[in-house]
Amino acid sequence: MPKFISIKPLLQGSLLGLLLVLTVIGAKAVFDPKYFPVLSVKISGDLRFQEKNQIQAVLLTELSKGFYGLSVNKLKKSLLNLSWIESAEVKRLWPDMIQVALNERKPLVIWNQAGFISNKGDLFVAKYNEEMASLENLPKLEGPEDRHSLVWQNYLVMEKVLEPTGLKISKLTLSSRGSWEMNLENKLNVILGTREVLTRLRRFVRAYDKLSCQLMYVDLRYTSGMAVGCENNNVSWLGRG
Repeated sequence: MPKFISIKPLLQGSLLGLLLVLTVIGAKAVFDPKYFPVLSVKISGDLRFQEKNQIQAVLLTELSKGFYGLSVNKLKKSLLNLSWIESAEVKRLWPDMIQVALNERKPLVIWNQAGFISNKGDLFVAKYNEEMASLENLPKLEGPEDRHSLVWQNYLVMEKVLEPTGLKISKLTLSSRGSWEMNLENKLNVILGTREVLTRLRRFVRAYDKLSCQLMYVDLRYTSGMAVGCENNNVSWLGRG
């Protein structure tokens, strides 16, 4: 009597194998930029100082991998490595667009003539370009390289203390010995010393309206008053205000 062999298991195995092969091929096609390329990029954000060619170079590195092949997180991280970029968001918009939202750092002061401190207190260094010429008149902070945060915080407080006088700081310096000195926008040099600098600065603010000469410098390194230098080279003493 002839024996019949069921081919159903064989067919099922073949179908499963075929599906597996098609799945692998399909997955490769999804990540192949030839089939799913990025055809457009939408960039938003008010970018003034960040060089556009640097952004383009970062984008091209990842976009060449295709719509599904690129890594959103890697692209975001690379954009954040650019000097001027403070925050970045990257999204895929099906079927072929990448949306990039960038926020630029806002520099408030120049640090040691080589970098900037942003409105968030971040220190960063950027390669010079023509757009940065407009920043040359920013206040200048100087001090030991590892003390930028201290100088920045004191600058903010000192600006607040000076508000009643209408004076603004053009340069604030912390020496390696811990001595503070500032230059104001009206060319006045204010010597604060190493101790109780805010107390001394408040003393100057209280006495400012009493200083009638064209001031050149004010030395506040005293406990009971200040030495005042005028444009005519006269030096006078003003007791505690």
